[in-house]
Parts: sequence; C-alpha cells; structure tokens
Amino acid sequence: MPIFIKKIARRALGAVESNQDYDSIDALITNIGVIYALTIGFAIALQFVVSGRPNADVDFMSLLCTEPEFRPFVIDTMAEEEVGKISHETFNFTVVLGGVVFDVRKTILVDLDKYDDAGTDFNQWFDCMGDRNLNAATELMIADFPMEMMRAYILQHPSVFIESEQQQWYATMSQSLLFAGLISSLLFSVSLTISAARLDETKKALRAWTSVMAIPLFLNYVVLTLALILLFIGSARFLAGTSPYYARTIWETRTVAFYHVAVPVICICGLVGLFAAALSFIRRGEQPEKLRSDNEV
Repeated sequence: MPIFIKKIARRALGAVESNQDYDSIDALITNIGVIYALTIGFAIALQFVVSGRPNADVDFMSLLCTEPEFRPFVIDTMAEEEVGKISHETFNFTVVLGGVVFDVRKTILVDLDKYDDAGTDFNQWFDCMGDRNLNAATELMIADFPMEMMRAYILQHPSVFIESEQQQWYATMSQSLLFAGLISSLLFSVSLTISAARLDETKKALRAWTSVMAIPLFLNYVVLTLALILLFIGSARFLAGTSPYYARTIWETRTVAFYHVAVPVICICGLVGLFAAALSFIRRGEQPEKLRSDNEV
C-alpha cells in the first residue's frame, strides 16, 4: 500500500509540474479567496455575540460547578435579593415541582460537593453541567440573580474558568485564521499577476512560480479547513450556552452533528476525491518524465 501511494504521489507531482496552466492556478487562488471572504462574515458575527453578557446564564451555571466558594456567595446574595414586584418579598428556596419539594439551597450547597474537582476535570465539569438538579436550580434563580454580582465576583477572581471565554477563544481564533488566509490569498494573487507566468508560453516562469508557491497554497487550504472547524466548534458552544439544556445541546451539536454527520461525510468525500484522482493517473498510464518531454515538445 505505501508503495502504491508513493507511485501515485510521484505521478501527481509530475503531472502538476508538466501540465501547469495559469488559469487553473489562478482559479485555485480565487476560489479559496472567495470562500474566505464569504466565511469571515459568519466569524465576525459570532465574535460579536459571544460576549459575556448574552452568555451570563451558562457562566453562572459553570461557576457553580467549578467554584465551591461561589456557591455560598450565590445563596447569600439570593437570600438578600428583593424579588417582589409590588410588596417586599425574598427568594423562596423551596418549590414544588411535579408534587416533589425541590430545595435549591440544598442542591447548591450540598449536592454539588461531588463536583468539587470540576475546575480541573473536564469530564466532571461536563457531568456537572448536565446535572438535572443544577439545571433546575439555575433556571429558578437566573431570573432574579443580579448578574452584576457574578461579574464582580469574576473580576475579583481572575483565575476562574469562564465558559463564555472559551466561546470567544474559538471565535477569535477562527476569525484570525480567516483574516490571515484571506490576506494571504490576495498576496498570492498579486504575486501570480505581476509574475512573468502569464506571458511566458514555455511555462518555465509558471513552473518556477509554482515550485515556490505550491506548499504555501496547500497550507492556505489547510488553514481554511482549520478555521472552519474552529468556527463550527465556537458556534456549537455558543448555541449550547444560550440553551437552558447545555449538556444535551452540546451533545447533539458536537457528537451527533459533528462526529456522526460532518466527519463521516468529509472523510467519504475526501476518500472518493483521492480515489478519483489516483484512478485518473492509473488509467492515463504516463510517467512524469514522459509528461515533461511531451510538454517541452
């Protein structure tokens, strides 16, 4: 199998070197530039919406998982918070849900103790974010909890884990790669345009240009692929962050949509494309040396 792959690779490189066409290479650069330009709008939009304020709910629940000291802080704050619309009324920590008494205070101060290592253990953090009792307690408190108190707590504890920052990281990295790839595509296009490749009928100038730029062009496509993956992850985490069912939503977007749908489709299409390219060289049956000699003639 490795010998077969090497043989196909040698034939492909020989064909590229011998049958280079100016318009084809220009189309490769233009196509990826257009894709960059179209995609970067989505990355910029995601960058604007993944700030801490729209994602305050998921940050609140994440802090309850990762910061044991934040839990009594929340309970003390809610105990003093005025929640009545007309008369004086404080938050009621016990509610009846489906005939069962649900104690918010017990859930936060006692039941979450099993997740004390969630700040350093991702699996434990994910389990905590999917804890149905925590989800219910968060949903009951979130409307009345003063979010400026949470933000003040975060500012006083800069080392705490903030879920919205992870979303911002994915969005920022994707946007940076897309900007870099777009500008690189422009520079590649300018380089090809001002070169002697268009005017040289012998294609020697084009072969010289390609010998230098083939790897950068390939890496530009790699950068685009990486940027799209980061954009998908950032979008999935943002969608989960705006949902009251974080763990369920992130499982559906990451596990089902990405691993069970996107990855298999990408792999199948990639393998089919490689097989088609390999089959074309096998059927053609020409060696790189023969291709070069024919081109020179």
